[in-house]
Amino acid sequence: MNEREKAINALIKNARDVSTSRKSEVLGWPNIVTAVGKGDGYIPGYIPYIGKDFFSKKLEGARIIIYALSQNLKSDMDLAKDWATSWHEPDKDEKALNRQNCSCEKEGKGIMMHPFDTGHLPVIAAMLLEQLGKNPNSLASIYDVVAATNLSKYSFRNASGRTTDCNESLNKCLEWFTQYEIEILKPDYIICAGNAVWGMLNKNKFEGVKIVKVAFPSLQVINRWHKKYKACKKYKPDEILSMLPKNDHEKDVDYKGKNLRYIIERDFVYFSNMYSEIDKRLKCIP
Repeated sequence: MNEREKAINALIKNARDVSTSRKSEVLGWPNIVTAVGKGDGYIPGYIPYIGKDFFSKKLEGARIIIYALSQNLKSDMDLAKDWATSWHEPDKDEKALNRQNCSCEKEGKGIMMHPFDTGHLPVIAAMLLEQLGKNPNSLASIYDVVAATNLSKYSFRNASGRTTDCNESLNKCLEWFTQYEIEILKPDYIICAGNAVWGMLNKNKFEGVKIVKVAFPSLQVINRWHKKYKACKKYKPDEILSMLPKNDHEKDVDYKGKNLRYIIERDFVYFSNMYSEIDKRLKCIP
């Protein structure tokens, strides 16, 4: 069993234990999303996506895990119903507890973490590696060398169906999941997508881990704050592409059948600004 397999097994055990022991507490949280028509509808927590070369010796000193906020499930989603059911079945529970890796490896559907599957966060990771002098364009794929997940392992919607945050979930998931994820995966860097994630993780000093914040790459954020005329320093799309492995340039992303090249060309100002933001953050890290 290799290092990645050992990590996945340990993290699944923790996710199973937490999801079992904390079930009643989680179901008591206001606005928690549960799956309709499936018993109590409880949807368990889950482990991070871990790239197949995450533990590669090539990236010693620059191992990266990316955190976004939550999965934003809906109660009537078929996936939510499936996870609420399968995690009770020993031969199927990996579908729910290891959903991000299963989705990527067995179903080819990305990792079900939208700002990652649109390609934005993998590009951010490549930019960080570039600034650390790790020559990311020499890798087989940036997707193979990073880990990624959400800080909150649960989803919340108010009475009108709008996605809501839950500070209790963020705090508890940090305690129940994140601390163990950091212990097992031993990243050198954490990329936080957005202020809420940054606020939670930055106040917890993980020994030996450096934390970098970037703007959450939703279209709303990009269109409001990162339009063409708001670039700190404009990096041309081809300059950004050059930081990534060639195998990734035409990679399909979760946006209208487009590829990663399209996302970079469309949002090059956002990426330019985030390159500058990463540089600024690195200079502030002791």
